[in-house]
Amino acid sequence: MTVIYIAGYGRSGSTALELLVAQSPSVISLGELVQVDRYGSNAAVCTCGKPVVDCNHYKNLSDLEKPVFTNKFSYLFLSILYFLNIRSELSGSVSKAVDGLPEGKALLDSSKSTFYSLFRPFEYRKKGRKVYIIYNKRRTKDTLASLLRGSNRDLEKGMSFPDKIKTYLLLPFRVINFFFFGRASLYVYKIFFGSNVIEVKYEEWVDDPNEMIYAIGRATNISTEKIENAYGENRLYVGHAVAGNRMRANKYGQYVTLGKR
Repeated sequence: MTVIYIAGYGRSGSTALELLVAQSPSVISLGELVQVDRYGSNAAVCTCGKPVVDCNHYKNLSDLEKPVFTNKFSYLFLSILYFLNIRSELSGSVSKAVDGLPEGKALLDSSKSTFYSLFRPFEYRKKGRKVYIIYNKRRTKDTLASLLRGSNRDLEKGMSFPDKIKTYLLLPFRVINFFFFGRASLYVYKIFFGSNVIEVKYEEWVDDPNEMIYAIGRATNISTEKIENAYGENRLYVGHAVAGNRMRANKYGQYVTLGKR
């Protein structure tokens, strides 16, 4: 079974990339699957509008009601222990997802490569799955400008003055996370996954994704015709995925469009 993992830092267009790749009938997208480990299936929400625990798309993950971690740093610590083979199991969502995948389908996980999700591709590989990593890059100035606007949750509910203060106070940490974990992870993945790492640039594929689609299809052997059609029509079906981005907010069971064309 194949796993396609979308890596890179948040606010770099990774959700748009995930939605685009998810249009392929060869793929089952689970969105930012790390959110199930972070919040539990009761609190994590599917893009169909239901909690993960109640969505049939996630029936194999419905018993993961308790969070695996409540603190991102604790998850990073557990991840390091797992990577060093000191800990035998890291996250329940990976095991459940790969065990329940239909034959002939590729699993799409867009948990990215922040400091607490850096080692997820290694977990899939330890489960005996062939892992392809699509590393999404975006211009630094555009990513930092997006970070200054606040978190996705803040943007969805509207930023109050205290939220703005918090955003500026947390900015140094987010910048470190972006440069150290987001960027450095590319080199880590290249060392361990070699030619299975596909680098793409947001500024290029958002205007003309044909080269990227061809590269992904050739590497992973997934069908790409419907990806091309969806982009051509600028109509991407939201489907079922763990919601983690305002691009999918309040679009339950509907279609979204790419903003920049």
